[in-house]
Order: sequence, then C-alpha cells, then structure tokens
Amino acid sequence: MSVLRELEATQHLLGAVLSLLLVFRTNSAYERYYDGKKQYGIIANQVRQIIMNAYAFISFHEDPTGRLRQRYGRGLELDDEHEAESLHELRERVRRQAIVLFAVLRQDLRERRCGFVPSSTLKHVPFTRHTWILDPSRPRLVDLLTPREIVDFGRVSSGSRVMLACHNLMDALQRLAPRIAQDKPFTDACTRNVQDLIDAAKSCQRIVDTPLPFTYTLILGVLLFIFVYSFPFIYWYKRHHHHNKVSQWHDFSGLIPAMFTTFFYYGVMQIAIDVENPFNFADVDHDLDSFSKRLHDETLVVAREVAPPGTRCRDYWITERKFAARDGSKRKKKKRTGEGYFKQVSEKLVTYHDEL
Repeated sequence: MSVLRELEATQHLLGAVLSLLLVFRTNSAYERYYDGKKQYGIIANQVRQIIMNAYAFISFHEDPTGRLRQRYGRGLELDDEHEAESLHELRERVRRQAIVLFAVLRQDLRERRCGFVPSSTLKHVPFTRHTWILDPSRPRLVDLLTPREIVDFGRVSSGSRVMLACHNLMDALQRLAPRIAQDKPFTDACTRNVQDLIDAAKSCQRIVDTPLPFTYTLILGVLLFIFVYSFPFIYWYKRHHHHNKVSQWHDFSGLIPAMFTTFFYYGVMQIAIDVENPFNFADVDHDLDSFSKRLHDETLVVAREVAPPGTRCRDYWITERKFAARDGSKRKKKKRTGEGYFKQVSEKLVTYHDEL
C-alpha cells in the first residue's frame, strides 16, 4: 500500500505542476498571438491614415473659394493644371512608399524566417539579400520599387529595410507638405502616425525575435513525457491492486484513459506551440496578405476619388490574369513600375527604361 500511495501522490503532484506550467505556456502563447494581431493591425491603420492624410489635406488650388490662400497668405506660383499634376504625383509617391514600407515589414516578420510562400515556385529558394526582390507575395516589391531603390534596399539587411522605407516615406511626406495649405498640422499628424507605426513594428519584431526560454520548454517537455507515459502503468497497477488480482500484462484496462490524457495534454501543448508565433504561413496564423489586400484596395479607391480628371492611379496588385494576358502576345509590352520608369517585358528579358 505504501508504494501505491507514493505513486499516486507523485502522479497527483506531477499533474498539478504540469497543469500550472501548461496554463502559463498557453496563456503566454495566446497573449503573443493576440498582441501580434493587435500590433500588426495598428501598423495597417497607421499606414492607411498616412495615405488618407496625403489625399485629405487640400492644397491652395483645390480651394475654389480662395479663403485658404487669403488666410495663410501664401501659395505656389504655378498654374492650376501644372499644380494639380505635380500634387497628384507627390501623393502617388506617398502611397507607393507607404505600401513599400508595409511590404518590407511583412518580409522582416515572415519571409526572413520562413522563406517564400510555400505554394509558390520559390518555396525552396532561401531568403537572402539577393533573392528578397523575387518575393511573389502581392503587392510585389518588384512592381513597387524603382531600379535605384532595389539597389539601395539590397545593400542592407531585412530589418534595416524597414527603417530605410520609413526614411523614404518621410522624405515623400516632406516633399508633399509645402503644397498643402495646412502644412504644419499635416506634418505633425503624419509624424505621429510614423512614430506609432515604428513602435508597433518594434513590438511585432519583439514577438518574433524573443521566443520562450529553451530551458522552460525543455523542462515542460520532459515533465509532460514522464506524466503521460507513466499514467497507464500507474492506473493499471492501482486497479489490479485494488481488486486483489494477479497482474496480467495483457489487460489493457488503462489504455482508454491514457489515450484521453495524452490527447488532452499534448493537444494543449501543440495549441500553445502553434499560436506562439502568429507570423507564419500556417492556417492558424494571421493572414498578412489579406491585410495587404485591404490596404491596397482601400487606398486605391481614395486615390482614384481624389485624383484630377484624366490622371491615372497605379494599381500595384498585379494578378495572374494580367500576366496571362501579357504572355499571350509575343510583342514586347511596357508596364509602368515605380516612379518615372517603364518595365520592358518580354518572354526572356525584363529591363528597366527611364521614361525621360
């Protein structure tokens, strides 16, 4: 009886300790999962707000009453047609740079660790400084960046590309600010948005780069293994000793409770492992591509609504249908990419040409 009591006490103590450790492990993993979506949503909202500010704050020539020019006592000495075209290009540059920032941040959180999309032809290609531009996730960086920007981004690491994209976005905002009537409120609002965006990006990087300590995970795994695989023997010994029967190893009376115990404890452990890092390609992880899709579509609608008549807002969400239409024709076609460049597309060669 003393041996049985010791085994039962040991099992109960181990089960209690293991339950506490699993609860802490699961809560920590879900907190990281929830915080990851919250912070990534903040990033998407801040990028969207920056683009909205660029199109919502009006310039002097967009005020038909002329009250803004009289109130602020200044204005650019340009005709309305040239001013509208120049303002539209600056706003488009802000939108492009904001989408670039969102794309390189996604790469730093996901592709840097997991590689390219598993369903693409690049699933076995490592993510390096030479292959990052081949990322097939849309909007594709090769459709967003100019050749000069591709070279600049390729010289730095994945994390540094985020800061370089922030710099390019701030530069585009500073170039747009002098053409805005309320330039100081516009600059202050965009600066706050960029700062909040950087803070949220650092929080997401902290989730990715700081997993749970290896010692904690190791101890939890060892305790879980001991508890689960010792449970059927203790259960079997307790049952046969209670009924004063001779032990028979062919009696599988403890198999069903052991299966349920194994399923429960290892199932909870696997849930914690799956949701610990939400920036992966698994089904349970956050769909980062859907964030990009909504951001691109919503800002494109705003850009087309505000754009002057006859001007074009660039659609960076290139679909497979458009690629198929290109491949159907043998003659070379030009596709607009970035700012001031056309991409010459043929079956065997892709080159860039300055439109000037």
